[in-house]
Amino acid sequence: MPAEVSLNAGTIPDTYATVGSVCERPFRGERVHSLVRHSNFAAVFLAVVFVFASPAFAETDKREDKDAENTQLYYAAKATFAEPKILELRLGGGYDLSNPYLNVFSAQGSAYFLASSEWAFGIEGTKYLSSKRSSTTALENELSAYAYTVKAFEPDYSVIGLVRVTPISGLVNFFSQRILQADISLVGRAGIIQYKTLNLGPVMGLALETHIGITPRFGVHSSIQWDLEKPGSYDWQWRSGFRIGPSFKF
Repeated sequence: MPAEVSLNAGTIPDTYATVGSVCERPFRGERVHSLVRHSNFAAVFLAVVFVFASPAFAETDKREDKDAENTQLYYAAKATFAEPKILELRLGGGYDLSNPYLNVFSAQGSAYFLASSEWAFGIEGTKYLSSKRSSTTALENELSAYAYTVKAFEPDYSVIGLVRVTPISGLVNFFSQRILQADISLVGRAGIIQYKTLNLGPVMGLALETHIGITPRFGVHSSIQWDLEKPGSYDWQWRSGFRIGPSFKF
C-alpha cells in the first residue's frame, strides 16, 4: 500500500502505484504556492510595463495634441492667405554684382496688378548710385603715366515692365509658432535704362524671386536679376545683381 501523509484537511496519498512504476503526486499546498508565485511575477511585470509605458502614452498624446493644434493653425492661415488681393506695392534696395569698375547701389519701387495667384503684371522704377572701386582708382593712377584713362559708365535710372509667374507657392510652419506663405517666381523684364552722359537704351532680362508672406498683407521679397542692356550706342552687355525689400498687398 502507498504511504499516506496526514494533513489538516485529511489524508492524501503522496504516491500511488502504477504498472511497472511508482509516481509521486505533489502536495495541494505546493500547487497553490506555485500559482501564487507566478501571479506575483505577472503583477510585477505588468506594473513595470505600466510605469515605462505611461510616459510614452503621455508623450504620444502631447504630440497628437500638438499636431491637431498645428493642423488648425495651418488651415486658419491658409484661409487667411487665400483672401483675394488686387494690388501689391514693393520697395527694395540692391547691389550690382557684375560691374568690375564701379560700386553700383540701387533703390527701386514697383507696383503689381495681381491677376491671379500665379500671374501678376507690374512696373518698376529704379534709381542708381555709383562710386568708383578702389581698384579702379589704382588702375587710373597707373594708366595716367601713359595718358590713358578708365571710362566706366554709370547707370542713372531705369523704367521696366514686369510679368511675374509663380509656379511654386505654399505654406511653411515656422517652428510650430507661425504659418508663413512662401512663393518662388520667375519675372520677365523689359524696358529702358539711362546711363549718365549716354542716350536711353533698351534693357531686357529675367529674375528669380522668392517672397515670404509674414502676414497676408506684409512680406519680404528677394531676387537675383540678369539684364541684357544696350547703353547708348555701345554694344549689348550683361548686368546682374540682387534686390531685397518689403512688400505690401491690398
